[in-house]
Order: sequence, then C-alpha cells, then structure tokens
Amino acid sequence: MQVVTPSERQVFTGNKLINSAAGTSQSAAINSFEVNGSLGMYTNPGAEKVTNGTFTGDATGWTLGAAWAYNANTVVKNADGTTTLAQDVSAVADEIYRVEYAVSGWSVGTVTVSVGGVSGTARGANGTYVEYITATGTGNLIFTPTNTARFTVDTVSVKKVGKVAADHIAAWVGDRIASGLEQAGKGSLFVRSEDGTKHVIGDRVGIGTWDPGLARLAIAGNANVAQFEVSLWIRETSGQAGSRDWSIGNASGAAYGDLAFHVGTTAGGAPSTQVFNITPAGVLTWIDGGSIIAGSTNGLKIGTATTQKIGIYNATPVVQGASVADASGGAIIDAEARTALNALLARVRAFGLIAT
Repeated sequence: MQVVTPSERQVFTGNKLINSAAGTSQSAAINSFEVNGSLGMYTNPGAEKVTNGTFTGDATGWTLGAAWAYNANTVVKNADGTTTLAQDVSAVADEIYRVEYAVSGWSVGTVTVSVGGVSGTARGANGTYVEYITATGTGNLIFTPTNTARFTVDTVSVKKVGKVAADHIAAWVGDRIASGLEQAGKGSLFVRSEDGTKHVIGDRVGIGTWDPGLARLAIAGNANVAQFEVSLWIRETSGQAGSRDWSIGNASGAAYGDLAFHVGTTAGGAPSTQVFNITPAGVLTWIDGGSIIAGSTNGLKIGTATTQKIGIYNATPVVQGASVADASGGAIIDAEARTALNALLARVRAFGLIAT
C-alpha cells in the first residue's frame, strides 16, 4: 500500500508513482494506494499545436485575409472586412482544446476564435483570453472579426487538454477509490484543468463496480461490504447547526434489493436511522412515529380514480363504494338522528369512501 499525504504531489506513470516534489521515483509497481486528504487529478496540456504563435519575424504558418497585415511580431486587423486569420492545427473531433491569445490596440468591433468548427466567445476589449473548446470536426483555428473591427492579435496557443468520452481517468483499490474512503472525512476525488476550474469528463459516470451504461450516474458496491458502502451518502456542511448526513441504499439488515433512506440523528453523525424502506414488491415501511404532512391549500389525494382499489388495516383493497342515499321517508321520524346520519353520509362522500 502506497500512502500519499496532502503535502506531496504524486504523478502516475503507468502503475508507478513519481513524487514530483521530492524528485524521486518508485521502482516497484503498486496495486493500491491510500489518500490522506483529497485526491486531485490534474490534466496536463498536450504539445503546442500552433506554429509561430508569437509571429516572430513574420507570419509564417498563418493565412491572412485581406483585412489583416503582419506588423512587428504581431498581426493587425487594420481594414474593413470579415476575412479571417487562420491556421491548420490538425483539430480532431471530440478533442478539448485550451485556446489562448492576446488582444491589444483594440478600438472597435469584436473578434471570435474558433477551432474544430466550434466558436468561442466574441471579444471586444484588450486582454489575454483563455477558452476551452470541444471540437466537433477538423476545422482550422480561425479568428473571425466584425467588419469594422480594429485590434492586434499576438501570443496564440492551442493545446489539447482532453477528449470527450474516450479520455478518462481510472483509479481504484479493489472496487473503490482509496482504502477506507467510505468513511467520513477520508478524502475526495475531483478533476481540475490547468486554469484551476473543475470539469466534467464524460456525460455518464460509474462509481464502484458498475459501468454506467445508459445511466447518467450509476453507483454500485461489492456484495460483501457493509450497509453504507453501497449507498449514496450526502453530507451537509460540517459544523452547521441542524446539519445531518443522509444516505440512500440497502436497508439495514434487509435482503439486497430493498431501498432505504437513512438520516443522521446528530449534527455530522452517520446516517444510521432508517426513515423508510421500500421492497421490490412495493411494500413501504415508515419510521415508527412518523407523519405525512399534506398541503393546506390543495391538499393530498390518495387514489385518482374511483376504480382504483384501496384498503386499510390489512383489509383487501376495494374500489369506491356505491352511493348511499340520505335518510328520508318512514313512519316514525327522529329528526335529530336523521340530521346526524345525513351529515355523516355527506362527510363520507366528501372523503371519497362512497360515491356521490
């Protein structure tokens, strides 16, 4: 087991670790590692794809439209027109590129960079800009200005930083990241690009032992692990008054296949109290002493059609009962009893137990 502390930056090469801070390399391959703190995975940009991005001496490698001109190690948009400044950077569909360029001498209009057939943001001010663009084709690197725009472009760079779906990062110990990661506070996993922002890689994520398949998020554990290791565990901000941990997963002590919702009973406590449990057969068990609170404006319906069957106290479910007429007629009339009986029938109809 290789242990990585927060003060060390470790780089994987194959299945070996290189401690970049100490400049040392581990000679033996490792099969597992433990993280004390957070585990960050950083993308390293690929090789520079732009030729002569600083326009040193000339504009070799670039195609300048009629509205552009080379000038003292820069390229200037100095005439009206929407012709472009372009270079073939061998873009590939689904690759993600970090595009950087500087705009100076700006006075009017905008310029928009594109690569692989995808445009970035229109810029209308001096500055150094960085954009992350996911190519959809093989289109060139292109700067497209508005007609009357006036500005200078310099220091252009394009580097690959990832690839949709095909590029991925996998790190595991058995069926989970880092030994003991399921325990609160052990660490976290994130992917961060060079500019410091976090990014989603892929539109489907599998955690544990499952391939996500068609699911956006699939979570699965080992069949031999404890209750909360097969759960989705939600932790609120530590130390906040009233904060609780929640988990959704297998019911405590129940057969696999049941779904349970647990909550922590103390601030920051493990989600150990089962609120409710649902079996594959649709049997719902609620926590003893729990309540269902209905709205006071439109209320809550149980059953949306008279043909739906409902039963309480283990009685066989039945459809809505037939209509019962109000009490009337008869030789001997007890007015008070009749009034009470009809009021009771009205309440039963209003509640839906019998038809109107």
